[in-house]
Amino acid sequence: MNIKELDPVQIRKLGLKALAEILGPVGMVYLLNFYELGTSDYTKERKNWLGELSVFRTIWLNYCSLYIVIIILFEIYFLF
Repeated sequence: MNIKELDPVQIRKLGLKALAEILGPVGMVYLLNFYELGTSDYTKERKNWLGELSVFRTIWLNYCSLYIVIIILFEIYFLF
């Protein structure tokens, strides 16, 4: 399967299938809840959670988040 030939709907279905197989249905829903759209003000809440961040720490946190996304996509790509 060539992932580049799939449309976004097919990729989403495969991704959800992979999440369900690896994490189980409950784990999949738990993970997806981290990414649900909300109506709150993320910037204000983030300051409460993290306080003031230095530029270095902000860059480091963004790098770590990107790294996790790359690992997940890599695993999905090679599972199918």
